[in-house]
Amino acid sequence: QKGDLAAARGEMQEASRLLKLKQDQEAAATAVSNGRQRLKEGKTAEALLQSQNATRLAPEMAEAWELLGEALRKSGKLAEARQANERAKALRTPR
Repeated sequence: QKGDLAAARGEMQEASRLLKLKQDQEAAATAVSNGRQRLKEGKTAEALLQSQNATRLAPEMAEAWELLGEALRKSGKLAEARQANERAKALRTPR
């Protein structure tokens, strides 16, 4: 019975981890969408915050890094924008 309990506990922890990952990815996708809208509205600072939030929530999401690069570029932070764009490109490159 102890083995069954340990296995069940492990399965619950994995399910919880996967749920959090899914929630973070959904929140990041929403942040990217909101950030793109803010850029269209000329609200660069808000777009920058949204993109930073998206990259924190889903660091493997290329779209988030692309948005960050664009927001940084529009903020005049060209070196940081290049780094974000390089990260996005690396994420899109097949391994």
